[in-house]
Amino acid sequence: PGLPPASPGPPLRAFPRDVPGGRASSSSPDPPSRAPPTMAKAKAKGMGKTGETTAKSLAEARAKRADRTAMLITGVATMAACLTIPFLQGQRDKHACDALCYGSMTSVRSALDLVGKVIVGRLSDTMGRFPALYLGVMASMAGTILFGTIDSLSGLWLAMLPGALFGHTFVIMKAYLSDHARAAGRGSDESAGALGKLGLAGGLGFMLGPTLGGHLVKDYQQAAVVSFSIQIIVLLLLQLLPAVRPITAAEIEAAAK
Repeated sequence: PGLPPASPGPPLRAFPRDVPGGRASSSSPDPPSRAPPTMAKAKAKGMGKTGETTAKSLAEARAKRADRTAMLITGVATMAACLTIPFLQGQRDKHACDALCYGSMTSVRSALDLVGKVIVGRLSDTMGRFPALYLGVMASMAGTILFGTIDSLSGLWLAMLPGALFGHTFVIMKAYLSDHARAAGRGSDESAGALGKLGLAGGLGFMLGPTLGGHLVKDYQQAAVVSFSIQIIVLLLLQLLPAVRPITAAEIEAAAK
C-alpha cells in the first residue's frame, strides 16, 4: 500500500529462432518481413511508398500480359488438339472398334489422365511451370504423329497414351497464372476472373477445333498434319509467356524515369 504501480516495461517480442532456449527477449531482433519480393526490393533500396507502388504496378502489368498470352496459347492448343475429333469415329468404325472397345479406351484414358495429372503436377512444382508446359505440348504432338501414321486399332490406342499421361497444359497454365496473381498481390476475385477467362479460351478452342476440322480437312491424315503444324506454333508461343520473378530495383528505377 502506498507504492506506485509497477511499470509494465517494454513488450516482449515473439520467440525468434536465434534466441537460445526459445525465450522471449526485449532485445531480440524483429522477425523477417513477410512482404512480397516486389515490395521487399523496393524497401531495400530505400524507395519508400513510391517504389512499392511502382513495383506493384509493374507486377500487375506483367500478370495481365501473362493472362492474355495464356488465353491465346490455351485457345490455340485446344483447337489444334480437337481438329482430329471429327475423324476419330470413322477410324474406330474402320478398324471394327465396337462399343466394348470404345468403352475400354475411355476407361483407360480416364485412368491414365488421373495418374498423369499427379506426375505432371509434381514435375511442375519441382522443375517449374515451363518444363511441364513444354512436356504437355510435345506429348500432344506425339499423339498426333501416332494418330496420323499408324492406321490401325493399335495406332488408336497408342495415339491416346502420350496426351492422357502428359498433355495437361490447361492445368499447368492455371497454376502459372496463380503464381502471377500471388506475385502481383491480387485478390481472390481478380484471380478467379483470370482463371475464368482461361477456361473461356479453352472452351472456344474446343468449339472451333472440330468445326474447322470437319469443314476444312478431308481425311484424318490431313487433320493430323494441320494439328501438328499448329502445335509447333504453340511451342513458339510458349516463349512469349513472362516468367514469374520479383521486380528488380533496376526495373523500378527505369519505370520511375
